Amino acid sequence: MTAFRKPQVALTSKAAPFAIRAERAADVAAREALLDACFGENRHDRTCQRLRDGRAPAAGLALSAVREGTLVGTVRLWHVSAGGRPALVLGPLAVDPAFRELGIGAALMQQALAAARARGHAAVILLGDAPYYARFGFSPAWRSNSYPVRWMALRG
Repeated sequence: MTAFRKPQVALTSKAAPFAIRAERAADVAAREALLDACFGENRHDRTCQRLRDGRAPAAGLALSAVREGTLVGTVRLWHVSAGGRPALVLGPLAVDPAFRELGIGAALMQQALAAARARGHAAVILLGDAPYYARFGFSPAWRSNSYPVRWMALRG
């Protein structure tokens, strides 16, 4: 699955179109380097990362953004149980700092949420910045250890 997206900004040489596609095995090294650049090499010490260790993302819900053959963004969703109900947890979402403000993160979010809906998933939860995620329909759910948990009910 590949969707070509043009950012909703004035086009410059830096703002070339990018493609969003299913993550490939060949993306792993670039994805890990991107995540280190965005979140620091100590990202593996964070609770949310440790919860993902040794697990595969939900089928069809690991996406890569590619521009001119280079991975510039990534998002993954994972199966979890929230209050005894099946849900997905989103993360990490990362965009190469050199390509931010081009709509790549928003395009990854929109496509990931649409793919989750299409697969029949009912809810997505995440930890993250309220103003950024509110525009995608996420609202506060609860605070746990000072982490703002956000959730979204997926509707068809």
